[in-house]
Amino acid sequence: MTSRLIFILSAAIFITGCGSEGFITDDATEFEAKVLLEEASRIEADSSVKNHLPDIYEQEPKIIETSSGTKVVYFTKNQPPNVLAGLLKNQLKCSANPSSTTNQIIISCKNKAQAEEAISFLNSVDVLPVQIKISCMLIEHYADLTMDRETTVHIGELFGTDITLSGKQKGGKYSDYLPNFPGALLREPDRADLSLDLGFEDGNIGDTDFVRVVVDMLESRGYLKVMMNPELEVVSGQKATFKSREQVPTIRVITERNRDPYNLTEYIWVEDYLEVVPHLYADGTIGIKTKVLMGSKSTPEGVVQQRIISRKGIDIGENRVKPGQSLIIGGFKKAEKVSVIRGFPFLKDIPAVGLLFSSKDFEERAKEITFIITPSISSHGEPYDEMLKKVRAQLDDHVTDSEITRIIERMMIDPFQNEMHKREVKSRKDEEELKKVKAEINLANRSRELKKLRNQLNELKRRLEFEKSQASNAQKSAEEYQKEIEKVEKITEKLEKTINPDKKQNSKQGGKK
Repeated sequence: MTSRLIFILSAAIFITGCGSEGFITDDATEFEAKVLLEEASRIEADSSVKNHLPDIYEQEPKIIETSSGTKVVYFTKNQPPNVLAGLLKNQLKCSANPSSTTNQIIISCKNKAQAEEAISFLNSVDVLPVQIKISCMLIEHYADLTMDRETTVHIGELFGTDITLSGKQKGGKYSDYLPNFPGALLREPDRADLSLDLGFEDGNIGDTDFVRVVVDMLESRGYLKVMMNPELEVVSGQKATFKSREQVPTIRVITERNRDPYNLTEYIWVEDYLEVVPHLYADGTIGIKTKVLMGSKSTPEGVVQQRIISRKGIDIGENRVKPGQSLIIGGFKKAEKVSVIRGFPFLKDIPAVGLLFSSKDFEERAKEITFIITPSISSHGEPYDEMLKKVRAQLDDHVTDSEITRIIERMMIDPFQNEMHKREVKSRKDEEELKKVKAEINLANRSRELKKLRNQLNELKRRLEFEKSQASNAQKSAEEYQKEIEKVEKITEKLEKTINPDKKQNSKQGGKK
């Protein structure tokens, strides 16, 4: 007992001492985490996007005389080498060997005249293909409204001793009575597990004057909007495919002879699939061959809102659409209304009281599926610098005033100190911590600006070296880059002085010595 008391007292002294020294402070950890997250989310510019194509790929076709005949070396500009080689073999009856790795064709000709004819033919057929952008939107609107009311009645004497109202009884308890007027229970057995009985009871079980009236009401709503909105870009005449799939577990009930039914988990593929083959015609229209398959796993139905798996799709040979216009396919609509009322004749029609002698099973469903396809001529990408600015703007995380307040509130919380003792030093501590947090935030912001300027400086230096290696006509651009470098270096020196003032003082003292 004594050793246990000593252990508890020493633990309390240890916790009390650590509490006043910031045992649970997390300011340093939070700032370190923000720095690491910033390093991980930084996007560096890719310098290889400015590399030029080797000059050999841009040279004109060459005619070479060899001992085995005349050869033509041709680098393809717009079409794949296999396609051009097939055209040469079928149209000019020339032997052509394509090379897919270098986009090169070696043509064997009888003489120089045939070689020149082959070059002229290639210049006519090796044209720039048109790239087409396909925007597809698949929408499913779903609405389900069900209302279920069931009634259980047991009255020992109604209008006299000879009239009794009662439902079927499974056991000796009143809870074992089956509803006189079941609602959705007749079509969905799981409805029995969702009961919430509200009613009136008087007397004991078995007495002639026992009265029990219970009404169970359930209303469920299900709304779902499934949307798939992919965008594909492909060259005219080529196939573009979009596929997204996942395995969904479903419960399957197995029934066998001389054995109780049991459940088996079965995994089913649910996928969204889009296949488009566009063709651009001379009149400006775009022919679209479309195949769409949409899978859904979250379309609840019925009063118990059970999840089902559904598949819907279309397969169209071709449609002609002008660029910029949309093709609307589908609009498949389905609506169902079911309303069943059960009850005692005459009694169920009495206002208010009729609820105790009737049941209602109401269900309303509506579905609509729409496919919208919009073809357009692609712009062949976006400039790398503009794309990089957009991505950096989305990922740039600045510390806001609300975050400063949240951090300070976290640092001020100390559950191991007495509240009365904290009030004496709270104001001074708040001011000191606020100044410290703001100083660290300003330092972090300046460090980010300094890193950005250093990256700009390195980029300008690389450009300067590249310009110096060029011809004399680049001298003017090199001088302009040199001026920009000097400006950035001056700004960098100013920021370094504001961030590291101790370094400046040490340098001055060293000079005096």
